[in-house]
Amino acid sequence: MVKETEQLKPLRILLTEGKPLNQKVALRILTKLGYGADIAANCLEVLQDRDRQPYDVVLMGMGIRMPDRDGL
Repeated sequence: MVKETEQLKPLRILLTEGKPLNQKVALRILTKLGYGADIAANCLEVLQDRDRQPYDVVLMGMGIRMPDRDGL
């Protein structure tokens, strides 16, 4: 029987989270699902990383608080 994660397509994932503990938790969840991710600590890094390479998914854990981008 093939595991569900083995049927998933590979994805380029960018995880945006400023708190190191939250980064570790999110990466562990993604790893259990069979994925890895690049990490950006803030929105400015997201924009820089996105310009360097395309991502299929950007996961943002910062909610509406984005101090480096002046809020929303």
